[in-house]
Amino acid sequence: MEYKQEVRNKDFYLKKGRRTEKFDHYEKRKEFREYLYRTGTLDRLTEIMMDFYENPVLNWPSLEYLRTKLVAHNPDAEEIKKLRPKLEEVKSYRDYLVEENARLKEIFKTSNYTLSEDTSAHTDV
Repeated sequence: MEYKQEVRNKDFYLKKGRRTEKFDHYEKRKEFREYLYRTGTLDRLTEIMMDFYENPVLNWPSLEYLRTKLVAHNPDAEEIKKLRPKLEEVKSYRDYLVEENARLKEIFKTSNYTLSEDTSAHTDV
């Protein structure tokens, strides 16, 4: 009499006992793959890798090429270009204010000036 053990799928074995972490990891990977597929990231990466495959002249895999290809589909790129000079202007003004604040704090410390208790009345903004 020969005994045949029932063969079960791998999910059964992953759910048993100490192997629950492996099952959780398997489920998380599956969910992540589905997320990549839903957002179109997987398709975009596949397109980029196909470019590498079809163009042997390209260095494999150039991070700069990957970055430019991934960012190329940014719909706000033109608006970002317009705002970049304003950002630099605001950064330089912020640096000026930080220096001015430090200078005024030093003057405040050296002159032994004390603030009155009610400073909220002097907020002329």
